Amino acid sequence: MLSALTLVGMRREWWAPLTGVAFVVVAIVGAIIGGEPPDADSPVQEIIDHYTDNKTSIEVALQALWDNDFIPLALGTEVFLISTGLSIVRHAALPKWLGWVALVLAVVGFTPIGFVAFGGAGLWIAVVSVMLAVRARPAPE
Repeated sequence: MLSALTLVGMRREWWAPLTGVAFVVVAIVGAIIGGEPPDADSPVQEIIDHYTDNKTSIEVALQALWDNDFIPLALGTEVFLISTGLSIVRHAALPKWLGWVALVLAVVGFTPIGFVAFGGAGLWIAVVSVMLAVRARPAPE
């Protein structure tokens, strides 16, 4: 016979995969709140006005992070999509179509419309998170 504590743990373990959905929501909210600074090629006065008007928020989220972290983020997303896609296709721990979608997104990430891969990766993470949560949820008694 299972103890009450074990039953509670079993009922809660399906929440862990939903952290992928939480990640996507936090990333979207962060992008919306953070906004986008002017490009380095923008007119000088526009850049000055932006930094003058947004001094406090810029001090919190340094411009250098915006400019310098794109490549590691893009490469990390590519590695993530390729590795999970290949693993799913090869080992079938999840439906194989999810692996093929990840691989297609990885290929799109290397094209001029690579930004589509980032949005697609977020949606992919949310779908996989929900699927894993449903799989981990105990059957009704």
